[in-house]
Amino acid sequence: MEPITGSASASSSSSRSAHPPFTAAAGGIGTCRTMGVASNVLMPWSFRCALSRSVMLNPVAIRDGFVFERAAIAAWFSKGNRTNPVTGKPLESLDLRPEIPLRKA
Repeated sequence: MEPITGSASASSSSSRSAHPPFTAAAGGIGTCRTMGVASNVLMPWSFRCALSRSVMLNPVAIRDGFVFERAAIAAWFSKGNRTNPVTGKPLESLDLRPEIPLRKA
C-alpha cells in the first residue's frame, strides 16, 4: 500500500515512484520498537499508515483489505467519511480487523 499523495484519486504508479520502499530520501527512516527499545531503522512503506504516514503500531484492515493505523482510520471515520481514503471508493462496512502478523513484524 502506497501513501496518499494529495487526493484520493492519485495514481498508484506516481505514488510508487515518489516513495521507494527502503530509501532514507523517501522518508524510509522510521522508529522501530524492538524489545522496548526505540531505534531508527530503514522502514518499508508497507509498515506505514497511508493516512498518518507513521509506522503502524496498531494496524487494522478495512473491509476491502487496505491496512491503516487504528487511530488514523478511526479519526477518518469519525469525520463522517465512509470511503476508502486511498481509493475514494465507498465502503460497505466500517468494521476493522486487527492485522496481528503485521503488528508482530
